[in-house]
Amino acid sequence: MGQRHQLFVIARVKGRYRTLCAVHHQWLYGHTALRRCLGTLKIFQDPTNRLPIQQELIAASNHDDNFWAPPCDKEYDVPFPFIATCLVLGASYSPDGYHHQVSLESFCMAYNDGDNNNGITIFDITNLSHVQYCFVDFNGMESDREVPLMTPLSARTYLEAYSILSDPGNSRDLVPLVEAFDEWGLIATATLENTWPGEGWEADDEVDVEDELDDEIQRLDEELAKPEVELARLHTNPVDTPMTLRDSAMDKLLQSLMKQPDDDSDSIAEAELLTDFLPKLRAKFYDQATQLKPSSSLLRLLGRALENETEVDLSPFTTLSAKDLSLVVSKLQSHGKMAILNLSNRPDIGETELNVILGPDLNLRALCLLEMPQIPSRSLGAYSGHCEVYHSDILRLPLVTDPYEEHKPTLAPALSTNNTITQIQWLGMSYMDSTDKAYRLDDGRIAWDTLKLAAKGRNPFGPSKGELEYRSCDLDIPFPAGKMVQGFLRLLQWGASANMGPSSSDDWWKGVACSLAASPPRDSTGTGHGVGLLSPSLWIQQGRYNRSQKEKGPTGLKIGQWALILFSEAFNARSQEFLDEVFEKRHPVLKPSAAASEPNEPSKQADCDLDEPSSSDIHPLTRSLDPKAQMDINTSLFREISKLHSPGDKTEQRHSRPTVQPPSFRPRKGIKYALVTPVAGSETDFSIADVPACLEQLMGDKAQDLVDLWNGGFASLETAEFYGNDDNFVKFLQKLNSGKTRA
Repeated sequence: MGQRHQLFVIARVKGRYRTLCAVHHQWLYGHTALRRCLGTLKIFQDPTNRLPIQQELIAASNHDDNFWAPPCDKEYDVPFPFIATCLVLGASYSPDGYHHQVSLESFCMAYNDGDNNNGITIFDITNLSHVQYCFVDFNGMESDREVPLMTPLSARTYLEAYSILSDPGNSRDLVPLVEAFDEWGLIATATLENTWPGEGWEADDEVDVEDELDDEIQRLDEELAKPEVELARLHTNPVDTPMTLRDSAMDKLLQSLMKQPDDDSDSIAEAELLTDFLPKLRAKFYDQATQLKPSSSLLRLLGRALENETEVDLSPFTTLSAKDLSLVVSKLQSHGKMAILNLSNRPDIGETELNVILGPDLNLRALCLLEMPQIPSRSLGAYSGHCEVYHSDILRLPLVTDPYEEHKPTLAPALSTNNTITQIQWLGMSYMDSTDKAYRLDDGRIAWDTLKLAAKGRNPFGPSKGELEYRSCDLDIPFPAGKMVQGFLRLLQWGASANMGPSSSDDWWKGVACSLAASPPRDSTGTGHGVGLLSPSLWIQQGRYNRSQKEKGPTGLKIGQWALILFSEAFNARSQEFLDEVFEKRHPVLKPSAAASEPNEPSKQADCDLDEPSSSDIHPLTRSLDPKAQMDINTSLFREISKLHSPGDKTEQRHSRPTVQPPSFRPRKGIKYALVTPVAGSETDFSIADVPACLEQLMGDKAQDLVDLWNGGFASLETAEFYGNDDNFVKFLQKLNSGKTRA
């Protein structure tokens, strides 16, 4: 069952292409496959993700041939967890409201070993500045039209197997989608042959002409993209040029400065007048990273070379001791712009050495410690509360734990004890209640005093009328304040568009995990597709481990800790009049028969007829109908709202044209949020704040940049709003904590 599809990540490792990760998607084909491919390409090529990806490519180059030979050792099912996280997020999630569960396959799975009927997608991340892709049909897809087998297919060729792009119903959305792939290169047939030799790969004539490149340029690109030289490429000019006399003189000056036992401040000050001095000094340090002989003057010179860098990579400097590195880090913390520090792939750095290097006053946005198993993840709590920590064991945990195991997977408690945001509480209002006037005030707001929480386990089909679905989960990943902005913005954007209902609430938590797996923003623009940690509890357990009925509401919070309250509205009504107008414009009204109004008289379908509304007294939102008529109206409304699913949702109908919705009177889903923290001296009172106010309480004057970033991003979210100014909502939260809202 399903439209089954697999996605693979490959890269050139020591001269041979290898598979690094593979996932299975149960419902992926046509334009949805293109959207997920495009989203994944953007993730892999985002500069924020380059450093951790490159560190895992370096780790891959350290493995021998036995490591890559199938069957893969179970211990190494996720040997490259950051790359796997990137693929999982790209394949399963989009901030525009899309989410569909995926499952990891063995990383060395063959291209044709999966359960498949709609082809595969392949990503080549050898060169992170030019990530490539292709689709492949290896055995005939369940599509309207055939495509060449065993051939790298472009986005256009793959989509044309399912859709006619010249169709007026498709041209508006699908043609721009195809054109978005123009900037991405297509994987060559030779690459597929090198990855899976002897399988009969075929070259497509159209692809060969379109993607023909000069052989020498191709060779240089591949050489520069090898992991063993990538570090040098990242820190030097991308293209080598013949050395001029000026370059030769500069090289002699750099060598002289790096070998001097004492500082030559006059020479350095004079050299810094040259605009290319510091870039060339930095490149020279990385070129000789494994040959340096440490001295106090050399360490100060290294600190000067890296002073203007926001991303600092100290992993290549293997001749420098922990004390040497600590001096460099200390200088960069006090006088530099360092925001991201990389110490990955350093087996000589243990827990003790790390504490020496970082010191007590670390102030970073991210700390990269990939392929460092000698440093236990539980020892990183002192740093994880202040910055994003990339550690292989932490990244791997949600990906390797069996979701059907009875125990609840958790990270070491020390990792999240420094969190200020510690809980997420979700309240969900059904489609039917969202459109019922009984639960609305005159201005369209929710009448909170008419609602209560659904009893846990009371109704397997979801909450009853007038009941809110309720879920809660603790944040078990480090969640520094800087991550709040990017994570919450993505969560509100996704949550306002995601399809909700009693049957989808468990899967909704996976979408929350994906939203929060956003890395802190690199700069004030806040743009990009940075990847952070997936929460094991949210990703694996899907909210099934809720608090008991005695532990409802944002309980257990200590002074200074915050809970995020989310209220998801299936139908976002601006007012009572809006409800009436939408319904009248979009739905005919069922007129109940006179018999239907008789007490205990069963309704007969033949006694009801469809007609346009003639008076408000028969409006379904103002008059109580018999159960059968009400069910027919509710079903009609549900079908209309379900048409608003985001593009590519798994409920889309095969081979059907997109439904064009009139722009007016389109009901919009909505999501509201509030951050709450307990008031000292009270068991039920909460202080409620929006994100800017919370950041200012947590960070003081240092919060302004993040506040500006939040305000800019939040202003663009039309279907999300802060809900802390509603006194009735505040009272509801207080009742929620006291247990008076439990049905």
